[in-house]
Amino acid sequence: RLLVDKSDWYNPSLVDLLVPDNQLGWKYKGDLDVKWRPEGAGEFNYSPAHFITNSRGLMESTARVGNSNKNITVLLIGDSTVANRSVPNEYSFESNLSKKIAYRAGANVRVINAGVEGYNLENSFFALKKYFSESQPDLVIFGLCSNDWESLGKSETPIFSKPFIDSNLKLQTIIDTTKNNSYGGNNSSSIIRLLNRSALYRWIHPSLLGVLGLFQRGQINRAYLRPAFLSEIFVQPQTDFIFRSVRDLTIETKVLFYSYLS
Repeated sequence: RLLVDKSDWYNPSLVDLLVPDNQLGWKYKGDLDVKWRPEGAGEFNYSPAHFITNSRGLMESTARVGNSNKNITVLLIGDSTVANRSVPNEYSFESNLSKKIAYRAGANVRVINAGVEGYNLENSFFALKKYFSESQPDLVIFGLCSNDWESLGKSETPIFSKPFIDSNLKLQTIIDTTKNNSYGGNNSSSIIRLLNRSALYRWIHPSLLGVLGLFQRGQINRAYLRPAFLSEIFVQPQTDFIFRSVRDLTIETKVLFYSYLS
């Protein structure tokens, strides 16, 4: 067999999933229901993924424990490491977290995942301001990655334009929401689509990704794990301003930060 079925090669592009947003820069489209087999997703490479959003473009999961009248709401904020759209549903951040908290706390748990791929620290902060007041969570989990300090204080990003906090710590909201990059997927060339459908290519591709991953990991380590990196990101005025603003906004709510800096 020379070619594989569409379900085995289809990979949604960012324009299939994202929509510009004046407050956030961009967010996931509402009522998404997309199935595909993502490549390069670690142990879930080519495992079936089913990405679903609610009408507001958020991912949600709930878990109930018997007749408990105790309710807990958790809000997840961050980038692609939080959104984790390329893993099977049962392994998603929100699904695992709702079940584990419900079991340990003996409560009914609702986890709202507002993570979106491509977000930097500013996007995530804007998302926290928007969804915190709407959801009134008992716990906020704020995920950070080493590249979340890129494009701080700037409107232009590789995806859409976004609001930003300038060097005077003033919010700038005049953006160009027509900016759009397709990032391949359905919008890639016919040659790339044919290559993706090739059974031989799909057979050897995981090995190629593994080799490429080793090379990219070395590049990332050199860029983000050098001794000066942490001092460079924390001297940016936007960083201190955002962390202080998060503290003030969530003063009566527990906030957990976690970071992928390694």
